[in-house]
Amino acid sequence: MLEKIKQAVFEKYKKEDCHGVFVSVFGENGKLIMSNGALYTDKVLDNILDTLYHWLVEKHKDILYIVVDVVKNMEDIVDVSKINEISLKDFGIAVIAGEKYGVVLPDTAWIANMTQALQIIKQKDALEWNAKLVKFQTDRFVVN
Repeated sequence: MLEKIKQAVFEKYKKEDCHGVFVSVFGENGKLIMSNGALYTDKVLDNILDTLYHWLVEKHKDILYIVVDVVKNMEDIVDVSKINEISLKDFGIAVIAGEKYGVVLPDTAWIANMTQALQIIKQKDALEWNAKLVKFQTDRFVVN
């Protein structure tokens, strides 16, 4: 499976590129088993894919498919009053508070709007509201 992931990603990116990466593992009936990754990294894609796979993916059985999101086009959100104008289909959002951050990836089916995304991040990652907001896009690769 790792080789399939790398083949898909390296059709668009170079092994030595540095990008944030998130890996989501789906099992029976398309149910999300786990999702984790790094928004920022100084590791090359080849290494980060190896690390995420061995650390997170290979311990799971009965994997139906894996989704790899490679982070691109990060931009600070300056005007918070326009947050709900950001398309959840096209953009993810990160809340960054010091060295901690929480993320909602683009096109997350069960999130209705950015306000809900922010509330989920705050609850899940116990972040304070005094934080920097960043929107980002990803290239998504689905591997069976």
